[in-house]
Amino acid sequence: MSSRALTLVLSLLVAAGLLAGCGGSGASTSGAEADRPNTIPSRQIESIPSRGPQRTVLEWWRAVQLNDPDEAIDLYLEPPRMPDLAGQFNYVAGELDGTVAVAAVKRQGSQAEVRVRWRRPDGTRTTETLQLQDDDGAWKLLGARFLDEIVARMQREEAEDR
Repeated sequence: MSSRALTLVLSLLVAAGLLAGCGGSGASTSGAEADRPNTIPSRQIESIPSRGPQRTVLEWWRAVQLNDPDEAIDLYLEPPRMPDLAGQFNYVAGELDGTVAVAAVKRQGSQAEVRVRWRRPDGTRTTETLQLQDDDGAWKLLGARFLDEIVARMQREEAEDR
């Protein structure tokens, strides 16, 4: 084998190893990936008990911020079909950036509402409420309504700008 061919093969093997190391290990939103500006820091999520609804909300929000539908899909009780979720995540990439803090958690039996305070990078603030349900000890989001509403708002704004 020529040295050029050997170099090419070794380069491909190194690249494949790097890609495998960066792939969907399922830990991308739990701290294995370095925090980037305007996302929920992994240390904020890790400071919350792992079986609480507020942790599910922050894990989901960070997955959206990092455009990681593979990480978020397991956080839904009845997940949307993957192509729809991936399309929505691509569409809203960056839209949910900013700091998020849990303002209140209201539990009623196996249902929960998590109210968060969201401060966007432009300084605007809002409060959002997400609905969850306990699924055998794991809190899951009830549908993609919140994400659907953001997509609908963005589409309206785009239509108005035309």
